[in-house]
Amino acid sequence: MNQPAADALGKNIGDLIGKNVFRLFPEDLAKKREQYHQQVFSSCQSVRYEDCRDGKWMDTTVDPVPDAGGNIICVAVFSRDMTDYKNLEAELREHQNHLETLVGKRTKKLSQANQQLEFEIEKHNQAKDALMKSETMLQAIFNQTYEYIGLLDLNGNVRKINTSALKLVDSQESDITGRPFWETPLWNNSLKEQKKIKAAVEKSSRGEFVRFETIYNRPGAKNIFIDFSIKPVIDANGKIINLIAEGHDITNLKAAMTDLEENESILKLQSKNLEDSNTALKVVLNQMEQKERQDKENFLLNIKQTVLPYLNKLKESGINQGQEVLIARLEMNLNKITSPLVSKLSSKYLNLTPMEIKVATLVKDGLVNKEIAELLSVSVNTITSHRYKIRTKLGLRKKSINLRSYLLSLER
Repeated sequence: MNQPAADALGKNIGDLIGKNVFRLFPEDLAKKREQYHQQVFSSCQSVRYEDCRDGKWMDTTVDPVPDAGGNIICVAVFSRDMTDYKNLEAELREHQNHLETLVGKRTKKLSQANQQLEFEIEKHNQAKDALMKSETMLQAIFNQTYEYIGLLDLNGNVRKINTSALKLVDSQESDITGRPFWETPLWNNSLKEQKKIKAAVEKSSRGEFVRFETIYNRPGAKNIFIDFSIKPVIDANGKIINLIAEGHDITNLKAAMTDLEENESILKLQSKNLEDSNTALKVVLNQMEQKERQDKENFLLNIKQTVLPYLNKLKESGINQGQEVLIARLEMNLNKITSPLVSKLSSKYLNLTPMEIKVATLVKDGLVNKEIAELLSVSVNTITSHRYKIRTKLGLRKKSINLRSYLLSLER
């Protein structure tokens, strides 16, 4: 058992060696984990599972370790804290739900990338700190991980490299072991990356943990983005004896984040276009409302100026009873047509009487007292009296404010 595993259990390594590991966990977790271990021994196949303890999600892989004859002699157990990745997964899922209506075509691709990323992240670091004394155990662990792992000496020369890394560069182990790590096919396509790897080896050989993102330039293919780290291996006496170099492929994560940024840019642009459209629509609606109000006022004005005066003169011209009935019906129908419009205008004139509203409307239309009197068939003094009452109700008494100007301002 390595030190991080002992720390996670709150124990010393010496106190754990030889102990039954299942007794270190609650009964429900211990029972499930024991079943997984038995499954590995009986099937000779690796088992991976997740469980949660005290709010922390752990990803665990149990791998069979055979001897030279292929017999299972023990199992190698790797556990990794997945809590941060679970939170990251939830955050990515929230962004995906927010954008799915606008980026439907990209959702499927992003979802597939996320699923692949989740699977690869689950395997991340499972072989870290897993250096074993036995060459057989080390080889078994190396060949069953998806990570790119190399074991280096303190000068940065490759002592061991796993199958995943060899497949990445399409090389044989004999072509890489014994060479400085930065001169292997992983980095020989970029002088810049070679310098970064060499500097990282020097820092790690002094006891530092170094981690950064790098790029593997594949000839004739897309570049691979790698989360790279080098960590010193310390023996029981506190002496640095080796270095572990590890790389995790994060190409899909980079592509997913790029898609997310592009989708957010599209969303912002569409939101801006929508705001512009709403502004233009408000302008059009405002113009329509003004036009509708003006049309209503023009309609009322035409009725007052071109119809009502002639009806009044017609009534005074000596008509017979039948004609009076027809004129009365005509006036009644005109009142039905204009009364809704007049009621809307009257609300602007506070508590004016119907006669005062008529006078106020004609004053607003620019008629003088004599013209109003002739239209309404009353005396000029009556109109003067109505104007006085109108000014009083509108609060204009003893103020040098033109009545017509004030009435026009109410319509704005």
